[in-house]
Amino acid sequence: MTTIAVKDGIMACDSQEGIHTDGGGARFYAHSEKIYPIYNGAAEDELLYLIGCSGESDGNPLLVEWYTVYCDTDLCDKQILKRMFEFDTDAIILHPSGLIETTSTYGVVHTCYEPFYAIGSGTKCALTAMHMGATAPEAVEWAKKIDPSTGGKVQVFSYV
Repeated sequence: MTTIAVKDGIMACDSQEGIHTDGGGARFYAHSEKIYPIYNGAAEDELLYLIGCSGESDGNPLLVEWYTVYCDTDLCDKQILKRMFEFDTDAIILHPSGLIETTSTYGVVHTCYEPFYAIGSGTKCALTAMHMGATAPEAVEWAKKIDPSTGGKVQVFSYV
């Protein structure tokens, strides 16, 4: 899993990736992309929002495509939604206005009315840290100390 935290226009995540196979067992490496900046057009001149994905990384591209292309339309690709059910992936979306949304493989988007939020295996630790005044990157650092599925370098994306 992972830890992704959002607070004050900043989204932060760990970079540890876990791979589990029958033949190779469990392995971890310390650099994976979990936050996807979504821009308006190919010029990348206007950041529309940030999507942070937690869970099985194979499902991340499907969830990002579903949210960016089909979520707000009647054209929802049933194949993508069906494939999303195969993965345990959820997301947190941060808009430039500060609006926080969460979604899951079930294709439901929820608005978060709290000033901060977190997803992933280190959620409880990150939320506790932010309740105690930590920033989003600090909350992920705290989760790294507690949650064995959170590790590596902390990645930070910001609107501020």
